[in-house]
Amino acid sequence: MCRVGAAAGGGDGDWVQGNDIWYRLHGKPGWVSARYVHNYTVVPWC
Repeated sequence: MCRVGAAAGGGDGDWVQGNDIWYRLHGKPGWVSARYVHNYTVVPWC
């Protein structure tokens, strides 16, 4: 999994409840908003 921020030029990600960070899923197609992810370790930028 890696992360992308719309404000950092990573794309046209929408804001979800005040959070514009999105995570690209590993091993599956798709993305999930950081609003719904609990990070227990550092996730690298894409």
